[in-house]
Amino acid sequence: MARTKFDRQVDETAESVAFGIGRFLAGRPLRGERTTDATFWRSGTRVLPKVEGKVSRSAYRAGWQRLTFRISGLAATGAGGYWALWENQDATVATVRDVWENPDPAIAAAQTGGIGLVSAAAVGSAAYGLATRKRREFMREWVTPLHEALAVPLGMSELTDPRRYLHVPRNFSDDDAEIRIDVPTHMRFNEDLVADLIVKKLALENVSFTWRRAGKDTHVIVKKRQAPPKMLRLSDPGVREILAKMPKSAPLIGFGAGTLNAWRMLVPEVSPIPMPSDHNGRVQVVTRGRAQETQVLNLSNEEARAWAMSGVHAKGTTGFSLHEPPVPAAPADDFADAWSTSASELPPAPATEPPAADRDPVAEVPGLPSSPAAVAPAADVPDTAAASSPTPPAPADDDQALGLREAYDNHLSETVASLDALRRARHDDPEFPAPVGKRGAAFLYRVGDLKKWARNRPRAGTTDID
Repeated sequence: MARTKFDRQVDETAESVAFGIGRFLAGRPLRGERTTDATFWRSGTRVLPKVEGKVSRSAYRAGWQRLTFRISGLAATGAGGYWALWENQDATVATVRDVWENPDPAIAAAQTGGIGLVSAAAVGSAAYGLATRKRREFMREWVTPLHEALAVPLGMSELTDPRRYLHVPRNFSDDDAEIRIDVPTHMRFNEDLVADLIVKKLALENVSFTWRRAGKDTHVIVKKRQAPPKMLRLSDPGVREILAKMPKSAPLIGFGAGTLNAWRMLVPEVSPIPMPSDHNGRVQVVTRGRAQETQVLNLSNEEARAWAMSGVHAKGTTGFSLHEPPVPAAPADDFADAWSTSASELPPAPATEPPAADRDPVAEVPGLPSSPAAVAPAADVPDTAAASSPTPPAPADDDQALGLREAYDNHLSETVASLDALRRARHDDPEFPAPVGKRGAAFLYRVGDLKKWARNRPRAGTTDID
């Protein structure tokens, strides 16, 4: 007897149902196609080659997990049906009859319940979004870019869920953090290339790689090799010696809890931006385009003041004093005393300088005001006094008191844009040093204070000087 089309359809349907029941009880995907490397006892970590389209999260679960979920759902549905349709059959029939005959109360209750369910769902979604916001930002900023960089070198599909094989904790920049990356068991990839990509994409420094190549559980562990100390104090051994060896003009600049915009503005050559640490005193020191995690010195106000005022080096010798007293301002009645200044108090003019008649000897004394009337004639200066007076040592450059024009021409022309910018900063910058004296109507400033201000002033367009 010839088989009809209906018979063939019945056979195909029965076969599909039989295979579906078998997949259901075996914990296999109901569609019959494997999309991940998951087995019955082991969860999947990557998408199989030649798989197209989005892969559901359930495809990564092990077969026994899917089977447990299915049996639990089937048991709950069967128990509910047995309770409603067999144990309480009369009550169920009566409830259905009342709803059919008088549907208005049931519709009102359904509307109220629907509004409640929608509201609860909205509140739950908002709460879930707030609770997982940091995790999603972490995935978007760190884990997903690392997956995009490692997928091709590891021979994995880009459709693989990064969370299945990249185990990167949110505090991976901490000293005791451990990063685990599951790799394919075939190990047909360049380990050096993979390690280099991990270091670059996660902005790591001074880390060690531990590869496990044997067996099925192939992975690599990434940890810090030498973590900075938890705490650094001035009393710790060797700290004073290190500080004493640093030159006076060697400031240490680092970044703590800075924003992304501040990092991109100050050190745009360092990318990606290192993960900030929650450890107190931990900063990133940038030198030569590289960021190095460092523990800053925990220095109290008393220790900092004592160290700055001591000027004692590591070997016990006394070096320069970090405290340089300002040049006192000249009183107003010193204009009259300028006439009585003897020639022996003034340093003799070098042979290469202009004649004494063209010079202002009073104006050359630091901190001493001058005026047009305070210029003594050259003829009144006895030659014997000038010849017999010893030549005093020239003052240090940083202790000189100069006007803004002289200070700019001789000391600040390479660090400040222009003389006008220096004059504007005197009025606009609250950190501009205070004058130490006057010469006529012009204020005098200590050169060392001006150099220090120019060295420490903001550089990113926050003042008019730049």
